[in-house]
Amino acid sequence: MHANEHVERLIKNSGILQFVYLAHASTVLGTREDQKLMCGHTSLSSVFKTGNVALLTVILCLGAASPSIAHHSIAAEFDSKQRTTLSGTVTKVEWGNPHTFFYLDVKDQRTGNIINWTCELGSPNTLVGLGWDRATLKVGMTVSLNGILARDGSHKVIARNLLVDGKRLAAWPSEHPF
Repeated sequence: MHANEHVERLIKNSGILQFVYLAHASTVLGTREDQKLMCGHTSLSSVFKTGNVALLTVILCLGAASPSIAHHSIAAEFDSKQRTTLSGTVTKVEWGNPHTFFYLDVKDQRTGNIINWTCELGSPNTLVGLGWDRATLKVGMTVSLNGILARDGSHKVIARNLLVDGKRLAAWPSEHPF
């Protein structure tokens, strides 16, 4: 397989690049027998042959930048000087990038009402590296944690020092006992 064919297959099989490639290839001229793709390209490899590498460079840069645009600073959203301790029952777990979340029903000591807290963990890759899998934290488990509170006063925390059904779990690399 030539390098151009490999790149073409990669782009056709990946998210945003596939969208841009298909958008580029969707305008056709002529009959079905002699279709030409938009801008006169008959395949992605013809982009290389015509020296139109700038288009490919833009596509690759957009694809690489999109995850970093969505990420945020923990300090922007959470106040490291404001901490709380929570204990409750897991109601939902969401594995996703850039962070994993779980939701915890906690009884408010003042009112007796149940409050559903959003608890933020590291990325799925970080958790897997610490020995987690999707079964590590499940609905119905009892969790105690120290949390860094959200600046906006919502019921959201960065979850630290987790105790899940009586077992200590590292949720961040700094908590792992190497």
